[in-house]
Amino acid sequence: MAPETLFLLNSVTAIDLIERATKEGAKLAGVEGFLITTAGAYEPRQDFSNDIASWQGSVAEFVDSTREMIARGAKAGIRFQVVFEEE
Repeated sequence: MAPETLFLLNSVTAIDLIERATKEGAKLAGVEGFLITTAGAYEPRQDFSNDIASWQGSVAEFVDSTREMIARGAKAGIRFQVVFEEE
């Protein structure tokens, strides 16, 4: 069996993807943050993850908050998995 892998983005690419996709009408579902350890393992970081299902504000506020969270994560070396809602 092949090892599992994740498609993780750096902060600049993640923010760019969110901006382009939301302008085209995609709905951001959430972001998962991961730290890649020196051994190559993926360490989930809940403090750099969010989900629109638990958000209390508007969609625009969620997108703005997500961009800010990603920018904070960049300083900590976090990589991101960006998830959009399926139609």
